[in-house]
Amino acid sequence: YEKPDESLDTTLFMKLPAEFGQTGSGVSTAAQRAQDMQMIFGDIWGAEIHFYRFVGPHVPFPVPKFYFGDQSRESQQAVVITNAVEWPKKGKKKFKPFEVLPPCEKCEDYTLTNSQDYYFALLRRLGTVAGMEKTGKLGPEINNIHWSPYGPNPRGPAEGMTQHFRIFATEVAPQIWPASVKKKETLDTFLQAMDTVQKCAGHIEGYIYSNPLYVGFGHQNGNTDNAFFYKGEDGRVECGLFDWGSAGRMAYATEFIGSFGSCLGEMLAEYDDKLMHCFVDAYHATGAPEMDVNELILHLRLSLLSNTCAMLGMVLPYLSEKHPQGRPFWKNIKAYNDEPIRSVFVLKFGVSMLYNKVVLCTLRLEEYWASLMEFVKRIGG
Repeated sequence: YEKPDESLDTTLFMKLPAEFGQTGSGVSTAAQRAQDMQMIFGDIWGAEIHFYRFVGPHVPFPVPKFYFGDQSRESQQAVVITNAVEWPKKGKKKFKPFEVLPPCEKCEDYTLTNSQDYYFALLRRLGTVAGMEKTGKLGPEINNIHWSPYGPNPRGPAEGMTQHFRIFATEVAPQIWPASVKKKETLDTFLQAMDTVQKCAGHIEGYIYSNPLYVGFGHQNGNTDNAFFYKGEDGRVECGLFDWGSAGRMAYATEFIGSFGSCLGEMLAEYDDKLMHCFVDAYHATGAPEMDVNELILHLRLSLLSNTCAMLGMVLPYLSEKHPQGRPFWKNIKAYNDEPIRSVFVLKFGVSMLYNKVVLCTLRLEEYWASLMEFVKRIGG
């Protein structure tokens, strides 16, 4: 910066580990900090630094420009410095082509107009990255980097969680659920399906990782709050992506579960198959090996069922009379996104995902159940 250079950004973003404190946005416990630095969740700091240094320059869409990064596992400190996203001023309503739109908050897609447009933008980017990795276009270092590890979890969720969810949905917090979910016939059918999914979950995990064509480099945390969006000259929503610390090689279905973490159940029920076509089209545009979109749709449906089943157990503390978010707490809650829930990050994150996954699976249960039965038939169950 001693010598002016138009290629250098003058507004930078510095990312640091979350501060110690109470659970919530921007804070963490000492144990959580240690887990991050000891790679319990993968080498998220090292991976992000390496992505920006060695992979980002080969990506044909906006990602943060790397300036500096370092970490110390001994001191449990880390830093990543990149260029900053130029977010618009609060309250701005009109945007020209390529002007960055307001940021998306995690698990608050209900504030977006036509949220599906944001996901088509995301899936185009994720498909491009997947195809470029298959065709060797993401640089010479990608195979030498220690990415976050992913693979099948053969254990599956615990048995008996459906009965606890039934109590939560019908006795503890029935007011937060739409009538379509609470209807006895629908709820019975959904929970019976979840009991079957529980028995199949380990096999589902193995299946989505069994064919290397459907496993590749992806951004497991590539959801709406880890992107910046803008519209092109044609009015189509496009995006850039950041927060690449959880990137790695994974089943594409695993990537989708992470990327759909904030989405509305109603939106995904309408656009799930179309989003898979969008991903595959972008993937094929890179010249990557031919992929069967219907097989990918099967992977997504199976993974959504399994993920929903795994989330049912999170309601156990809510059934308690003594837990801070137990029965007394829910008596005054009006909706899944009510302010007392939004104000506690981990609660907002968990409740929103559970709510929208259950809504999705009840809306698409007939189609998803048919896919599950096709899978059971394939594995000889």
